[in-house]
Amino acid sequence: METVSTKVDDQTRYQLEKLLKSGEFKSKSELVRRALRDFISRKQLRWESRAEMRTFFKKRSLAPSGEIIEKIRGEEEDL
Repeated sequence: METVSTKVDDQTRYQLEKLLKSGEFKSKSELVRRALRDFISRKQLRWESRAEMRTFFKKRSLAPSGEIIEKIRGEEEDL
């Protein structure tokens, strides 16, 4: 693993410290690695056109939204 260092402004440092205090992350390095992975993942899902986006989703087996909503409603009724 390569070490990369960076400078951040005071507001960003404050937000980093808040996240660390929440206990979700064990270190600044872990937090920054997660943020970078998430950023890169989102950038990779950008499409040049609607056609490209449609092709991406057609390759996936996604449930119709109505089925998902009915499933959630059924789970709520079981509570």
